Amino acid sequence: LAKADVRPARRRSLAEDARAFAGSAALSNHACVAALSASQKNARAEVVAKAFPKTAPPALADDFMGRAAAAFAARGLSRDTTIALTAMCRDEACAGMRELVEEHYGQSFHAHSLGGAITLGKVGMGAFMHHSPTEGGPGGRERYAFISMAHCAVDSSGKVGAMQREGRHECSSGCGALLGALGHVKGGGGDAGTPAWRKQDSLELDRLNPEFKFLCRRVDSAMAQPGAPNPKKIGLADMTILAAGTAREDLEELIADCVDTKAADYCVITGIHVHNWGPVFNTGEGDVPNLEYVIPTSCYSVVNGHRVDHNDVAFTGDAGVEGKLQALENRMMALERLIKSKLEERARESAARESVASDGGDTGGSEEMARRQGGCQTLESTLTPPVASPRANTLGGGQQ
Repeated sequence: LAKADVRPARRRSLAEDARAFAGSAALSNHACVAALSASQKNARAEVVAKAFPKTAPPALADDFMGRAAAAFAARGLSRDTTIALTAMCRDEACAGMRELVEEHYGQSFHAHSLGGAITLGKVGMGAFMHHSPTEGGPGGRERYAFISMAHCAVDSSGKVGAMQREGRHECSSGCGALLGALGHVKGGGGDAGTPAWRKQDSLELDRLNPEFKFLCRRVDSAMAQPGAPNPKKIGLADMTILAAGTAREDLEELIADCVDTKAADYCVITGIHVHNWGPVFNTGEGDVPNLEYVIPTSCYSVVNGHRVDHNDVAFTGDAGVEGKLQALENRMMALERLIKSKLEERARESAARESVASDGGDTGGSEEMARRQGGCQTLESTLTPPVASPRANTLGGGQQ
């Protein structure tokens, strides 16, 4: 992901902030993706698919979310009506996926845990639901979006678990927690007696290590089921699939227990978030870009108690006009909010400087503030999109 310039020696201008935001808003770095040919994109997707041959085909994360969000919005689960819960790993590499979700639904309720395990419980679920928008006033219908994903790195050469992190010289790994769980399983797999990962003492929760112990406990439960991978042969890809499956199971059990479909609607995305990064951490044009993929395991919405699976929309094909317009509209809205917040921040700073200058008898402060406000207004008129919604002419029945 493109990172903000954090060097203290120079503060970026508002225009630079806006350009940086526009470039980093898309998880898969649109400038780099656009520069890739169809064959290059297919080659990168094939690298991910080979690492996960037992799953659905991978999709670029921003395209996938555009399609899914459009399908959900068609059933009333839109940004204005819906609050999102994101349940992912705590790894900072997952922040981009969360931010992509938030492009479509605003700030999300974080239910993150090592390995993407679901640990918020009924109390946490209740807290999340009480933050939802209500339709028509107090006591109105609520709407939720649940997004749960385990994650795994598959670098551009196809090496599973390998990823380069910004500023770190040696190769890193992802997901580290699932690699730990993998070692936990392999450490006892194949013994004549009870494997180490099935012994009760290995399942006791540790006050100083609660999330990893819980993750291992859920892995143990999955490994005990018929059809589970051979503990001697299991690899990181299978462990990731296993973790995504247990997280989905726990999330759907919580939803069934906590959500009243007579009073609320909801949508669900579960799956695996794959970091398909280059051999060197770099998203600059001309280099091997860091790409992000989603391998979905479920994508559906429940409205008035009726479930609709969106497999045809979310799992296959191009983003389509609807999905692309939905993604564009959300990015335009996000950019407008950023510009507004920056303008307000600069205005406050100018007012503070004017106050200091006035106290000291300096009349130059007001001139400086007027100059800056004039510049901000000019920039706002330049960057603010001229049409409130890109869908108005295309989807509203007008001419394209």
